Amino acid sequence: MDKTHPTSRIATLGPSRDEASPLRYNPAMPADKVVTRFAPSPTGHLHIGGARTALFNWAYARRHGGTFILRIEDTDKARSTDASTRGILEDLRWLGILWDEGPAHDPAKDDVKANQIGPRGPYFQSQRDHLYKQYLTKLLDTGHAYPDGDAYRFKMPKTAVTVDDLVLGPVTIQPENLEDFIIFKGAAGGGGPTFHFANVVDDAEMQVTHVLRAQEHLMNTPKHVAMFDALGLPRPKYAHMPLIFNPDGSKMSKRDKAKTARKAAQDWLKQHQGSAASLHDHITRFTQAQGLLSLDLSLADLQSFLDKKTDANEIAVPLARALNVTLPEIDVHDFRQSGYLKDVLLNYVALLGWNPGKNLERFDLDFLRQEFDIERLGKSNSRFDRAKLLAFNAETLQKMPPDEYEARLHEHWQEFHPAELAKLADNFRGFAHAYQPRGRTLSEPIDLGRFVFLPDDSITFDPKAVDKNLQANNSAGLAVLRTLRDKLANLPTFDPAAIQKLLDDHAAASSLPMGQIAQPLRVALTGSTVSPAIHDTLAILGRDATLARIDRCLATICPNP
Repeated sequence: MDKTHPTSRIATLGPSRDEASPLRYNPAMPADKVVTRFAPSPTGHLHIGGARTALFNWAYARRHGGTFILRIEDTDKARSTDASTRGILEDLRWLGILWDEGPAHDPAKDDVKANQIGPRGPYFQSQRDHLYKQYLTKLLDTGHAYPDGDAYRFKMPKTAVTVDDLVLGPVTIQPENLEDFIIFKGAAGGGGPTFHFANVVDDAEMQVTHVLRAQEHLMNTPKHVAMFDALGLPRPKYAHMPLIFNPDGSKMSKRDKAKTARKAAQDWLKQHQGSAASLHDHITRFTQAQGLLSLDLSLADLQSFLDKKTDANEIAVPLARALNVTLPEIDVHDFRQSGYLKDVLLNYVALLGWNPGKNLERFDLDFLRQEFDIERLGKSNSRFDRAKLLAFNAETLQKMPPDEYEARLHEHWQEFHPAELAKLADNFRGFAHAYQPRGRTLSEPIDLGRFVFLPDDSITFDPKAVDKNLQANNSAGLAVLRTLRDKLANLPTFDPAAIQKLLDDHAAASSLPMGQIAQPLRVALTGSTVSPAIHDTLAILGRDATLARIDRCLATICPNP
């Protein structure tokens, strides 16, 4: 190639718009018009840290009457997918963080890039190559970039670069720490702009005034402002927010779920001196015993997971469930699936690095829209306290009017737990009423009330509960079951009120305290001594399941009465 003409090969990188057309940056745009953006990479669900970034950019734009842009950074063609883009859009819509410009809020399933909204598009980097090449040409023409093999590098200045950060104050990087870097990849790298270059071009073209992002990007910013300066364009104002860490100080990563499940599997293998094959058999048996879950996990998949060749959630989730391990929520979808309320999640996420003042902790999206400012963003990293979030969620659910709770629970189960919803059929309202005081999330009642969803013949009886409540005192508990069995079978109406009256009448006639009646029934119906109020428990199960479980308990515990 003729090095005296560094732009001569740009045309070979793909189609370009008219060379004579001007760059679209408009210096006449009003200086007081706030424009923020959130620019996720579509390589998976929306991380909770990304949700905070989107929330704060949205809130800042809303408070100042500005524009909030959603831009999809999909230049990594190997990892970017339309499915991930839809997932991010869905997560943002669910949270209520709606954008003014970007992909359509509810894109067509066949083309996520169709029907984009706003005048500064397209909003997918994969559709903006012509712009990147024009800006590359300008940098080459002015001597701020040069070819390096079949790639292009930006020439960093030989003087210090200072970033006037709105959170951290002035941050200065000395020239010895500023190296030239690739802005346009060669063929070996797949071609196209790097993150740094596309980021600057898009912020310039979209006239972004404020960039609120995590501190992990702080060392990228000197590169970015140097390119703005080289292009002769005004820099956006930057605000680098504190990072979000786990309680133990480790970074909150998408890999945390896989790491947790893998450690549980390794512990199981050591304890049972087993192999991947024996672990796979255990998972399969557990799944089949639940009667509700489907398993599409091969031994090869499991072995690949154990060997750290994949961190796929499709393996981590059933593995963790079979080993009775709770996986940490990392993505917005995780929290949504676990049954957290979006308002609670947004409230808590806003507290990660931002102080609302007045010792206030509980507030809604409208408050954030009206009150958010950069001045109260902190400098120190935040710790994600799941116990505090769970307490927020539990408090909100327990204070909710029963009808609203039932509706929220039904909607959540319809999306994430349809098999359990179908199992309850007409008894859903009773289940919701019984578990509203107990469930801290909308999914937790399923685990708390697992006995409801198990087949009648798969209840496992706790030996200690059997000994204390059924076999003690000459099998007094078993006698209670035999007597109540026929009374329950003949009860005209099998609802909580009728069941409660029957049990009260039996307690009065037999001079037995209610505990000596309720606990034998709980053991027979659930295998343990823990359940909601006994009349609610029987009503939720229904007459047929109640009688079947009593019969099985009597036959199992005392086969020859």
